[in-house]
Amino acid sequence: KYNGWISLQWTGNGINNEREEALQRKKSMDAENDDNNTHVTKDSASSAVTIAADEDEGPWTQPLPLGVYRIVSRKTPEGSSPSGSGSFVKQLPLYDASDSDSTIIDFLVCNQCLEIVETQVLVMKDTSSENCDDYGCQHGKEEEDGPLLLNRKKDLFHTKSKGRRVVRARCMVPVIVSPLSVENFIHGNGAGGTPVVPRRKFQSGWITIHREGKDEGSPAVTAVPIAIGAYIVTTNDPLLSCDSNSKIKSILPSGSCMEVNATRIEFEENEEQMKCRYCSRESMYHTVAVRALIASGGYVTLFVVSVGVSGTHGSLCACGRLVQQTYAEPVPLGVYRIVHPALLTRGSGHQSPVMMRFHENDLVRVVETRVEGGCVRGHVDLVQTVDRGNSKGRKETMSGWVSLFEPPSFSWAELSANVKI
Repeated sequence: KYNGWISLQWTGNGINNEREEALQRKKSMDAENDDNNTHVTKDSASSAVTIAADEDEGPWTQPLPLGVYRIVSRKTPEGSSPSGSGSFVKQLPLYDASDSDSTIIDFLVCNQCLEIVETQVLVMKDTSSENCDDYGCQHGKEEEDGPLLLNRKKDLFHTKSKGRRVVRARCMVPVIVSPLSVENFIHGNGAGGTPVVPRRKFQSGWITIHREGKDEGSPAVTAVPIAIGAYIVTTNDPLLSCDSNSKIKSILPSGSCMEVNATRIEFEENEEQMKCRYCSRESMYHTVAVRALIASGGYVTLFVVSVGVSGTHGSLCACGRLVQQTYAEPVPLGVYRIVHPALLTRGSGHQSPVMMRFHENDLVRVVETRVEGGCVRGHVDLVQTVDRGNSKGRKETMSGWVSLFEPPSFSWAELSANVKI
């Protein structure tokens, strides 16, 4: 194991003196390197000025947060098409422990939700082959007088056991215990006991949420966190924000915005009649609700989704998909086109120092969203080319916050699908 400290990101939304000094130092050193590269020599190339990797805008890491995750396909959108038999082909294994010798205890399907409560970084053994065809050998076969064929050219085994870091997450999966399950019978009433109503519980297990390097050999599905940040109420009815004692704190009308800070899963008390958005069939389902703690205080329900035995049986529609009812949706990230002049500020607050002005038809990439004063604000990353005259231009990055829209009607920017910058 490694011991030490790394930089994650700069703190604060306003002026950070250490950050400003680091960025100024980077600009000065980049300029000096540009001057050196004007007349490149062996000595000048070897003496190029270098700085710490974390002396730029950052952030330098991407968190794998705790909270509610959704199972999604790697190659197709959410709710990918099931097989003809009515069950999903693409499934994510659930293990009984975090180590490499753990046993699969269940399989999770697309659109299924779970709550991650712990993460660990582990080194798993990974077997791979290199250039076996170039040496006319058979991968993994033993020679008569030795264990494995040796790659003399590179002094490596063709087949070797390598360590690959993975992130394993302990999760709580909501399931319904089948009425026919042995643990769900009341003993003493007759020979076999009397079946009782289905019982709700959270099944504990471990899943893999990230693998180091390429995804070759990875499952066809993975788990992604439910988005944190700005949300828009999409239901026609007002959305209630309640405290931990279920007392109403506020009422959010349709089309209003809110900022989600954390998520959790709760079982709903009764079965609920829901319509499948794919085939429009209606039926009664046991459900779980994904609730969110919002910045203004209180919990709201983002959506409810069907749940059954082992998370799948009894929770699928006749068309083979999980059924979901949505009340609020996240403001999408991506490329936005400025439709009204807007200001780029250092922090997310409206009173934060102004950095520059955007004009109509400018394109920005939004990587994070927040709600400030009833307005949805987006954190944008910009790449600018600085022409120093004696070079071909050097790219500099800067970041800040810009107003996207204020419900229900005014917008400074609009999402531009299929646009790359």
